[in-house]
Amino acid sequence: FEIEDPEYLERREVDSAESCVGFAPFAAHSCCTCPEKLREEIMERLTARFDKVYVFGGGERVQNFVEQMQKRYPNVERASQTASIAEDIEVAKRLKVMVTVDTLAMHIAALVATPVVSIWGATHPEFGAMGYGCDMDGIVQVDMDCRPCSATGDVACAKGTPICMQDITVETVEAKID
Repeated sequence: FEIEDPEYLERREVDSAESCVGFAPFAAHSCCTCPEKLREEIMERLTARFDKVYVFGGGERVQNFVEQMQKRYPNVERASQTASIAEDIEVAKRLKVMVTVDTLAMHIAALVATPVVSIWGATHPEFGAMGYGCDMDGIVQVDMDCRPCSATGDVACAKGTPICMQDITVETVEAKID
């Protein structure tokens, strides 16, 4: 079969007076999840810079994180109240940028041409999991001899703890947002 590559969507201007950002710090595997200290530092910076911070992802740990952050910051909301991909897509269309680990939120943002800052730990964007059409300049990762240790993030870290995620700084993430 011969299939032509579809063209990337063009970024359109967001029709909102509110400056919104998406944040998806959790993944199915711990080696790809943003460490607690880093996700809290990122959240602190995002809430200071943007009118609204939408947290993407499903499950109890996302809900707990949102509730914790809402106690500190009045401008934090969960992207989808019903864990609906359609709802996530509509929210992603309104964002200035999506800050995410290697997860579904990255792909949703890419599909609606929202700029993506993606944080990579055990996995690697060159394995083919990068969001289609995402700008490679938005990648945040630490080059290490042991990385990537997994194509999907489901392998335990050989060093005992995913230092590839722990060595990422909030300043590096913020520079990519800029």
